[in-house]
Amino acid sequence: MSPVLIIDWKGAAFDVLRPWIADRKLPNLACLVEAGAHGALRAAPMEHRSTDVWQALRGAGRRVIFASADSREFLAAARRLMQDGAWDCVKIAFSQPQSATSGDSLLAVYQELDRQMAELTPLLSKEATLVLLSAATQPVRGLADPCGPAPDRGIFLACGASIRAGIEVAGGSIDDVARTVLHLLDIPAPEGAEGRVLDELFVIDQSVEDERIVAERLRSLGYIE
Repeated sequence: MSPVLIIDWKGAAFDVLRPWIADRKLPNLACLVEAGAHGALRAAPMEHRSTDVWQALRGAGRRVIFASADSREFLAAARRLMQDGAWDCVKIAFSQPQSATSGDSLLAVYQELDRQMAELTPLLSKEATLVLLSAATQPVRGLADPCGPAPDRGIFLACGASIRAGIEVAGGSIDDVARTVLHLLDIPAPEGAEGRVLDELFVIDQSVEDERIVAERLRSLGYIE
């Protein structure tokens, strides 16, 4: 089982953050993109609510903590939750303040979050996985969008020992992220749950992969069924 720290940047969108990542204006986020897996999530409809998959975290008998914080409280809240190490999953939701609408004010908010995130990552164990997400269910304030909401504007990023580095995941959804978090925590998904485990994120056990390749070759030669 891999402990998971989930940081939910509610309202954030890749179409807003990508230029700042490319320009290294969010240097820590840029490093995480390079060191882990990332992708733009399909925007969920306004009526969508996080499914029973997330609720499974609460009912699995694991040490799971959900919290909300604004940018000023974010780091302190996370430190309080993580300081004793007695947790399996911490999910911290941050909401973009109403005062941050566009341009420099919005960038300043995310630069502060970027700085604070850099202070959190050393608190994680070597086995832990960091997940950054935003479902982007609503249009982003301050973003000119005359053609309507972009279909893939949500954020997903995962980084950790079990996560492949430098790969981009296309077409993921918030339900896929939830299923993947359950997988990391060895918690079965509820029956009928939406989404899938994003298996392409994970480092392949080479010994297992070698066995699979050998088995496929033997099967192709007719030695095994």
